Amino acid sequence: MVIEAAGHPRAFETAVRITAAGGTTVTVGLPAADQLASVSPLTITAETRTIVGSYLGSAVPARDIPLYAQL
Repeated sequence: MVIEAAGHPRAFETAVRITAAGGTTVTVGLPAADQLASVSPLTITAETRTIVGSYLGSAVPARDIPLYAQL
């Protein structure tokens, strides 16, 4: 697993590139809305890679905070 948190398209591209075959890239960085990255769909498919976005940990505060408090 590779985690990208810089929020820059080149960092995202690098993270995808260095993710091993069968691995997962998690991106949490937030680039500007007009910035784009380039990745190879062939590489993602042929090497069965996964790309996952996570916004603020993908938390649902109404659900998660009571659970954390209970724990």
